[in-house]
Amino acid sequence: MTLIKQRQGFTLLEVITGLSLFLLVILLVGSMFILAQRTYTKGTNQNELTQNARVCFDRLSRELRQAEELITDVSATTSEIFFQDGHNSDEISYIKYNLEDEQLYRTHKAYYFPADPSIYVYHSSIDEFGTPAASTTLSSRVIGEYFSNINFQGDDGLINIIINLSKANVDLQISSKVYIRNY
Repeated sequence: MTLIKQRQGFTLLEVITGLSLFLLVILLVGSMFILAQRTYTKGTNQNELTQNARVCFDRLSRELRQAEELITDVSATTSEIFFQDGHNSDEISYIKYNLEDEQLYRTHKAYYFPADPSIYVYHSSIDEFGTPAASTTLSSRVIGEYFSNINFQGDDGLINIIINLSKANVDLQISSKVYIRNY
């Protein structure tokens, strides 16, 4: 009588089926991970743009509200704004916001006559010889990044500000209205 040994193991069909199911689970988990990572990155970029816009709007609107005089004609849409600073009544100086290379710049300027550069004058001042005032930049710095566009438009002291920001295929448009108190 011959004894038939029973062998332990898997058939080829069982191995192929098991590997196929394992591969399917790995692909599903990998796809879910990639989707979660993309969603997280998009949310992070959206939050960064929103925070950037909020900080810039806060500073810009605070300075515009206290402006002594608006120099830029905002009756037509413009991409930069220039106004007399209202923070320090002892010194005449001006602030300009403009966009360069997707960055929002704030430039603080003063005007003077070469005969006495320590005394700041109004930007439209002319000396006794008919020479206009010279300008000096007191400071210039970036206050925001990822700006694709900025527009100022308004009348009667009310300025509409519309900004567009863009980072890694995430676009954001925010607008606000600011009333100049001293207008």
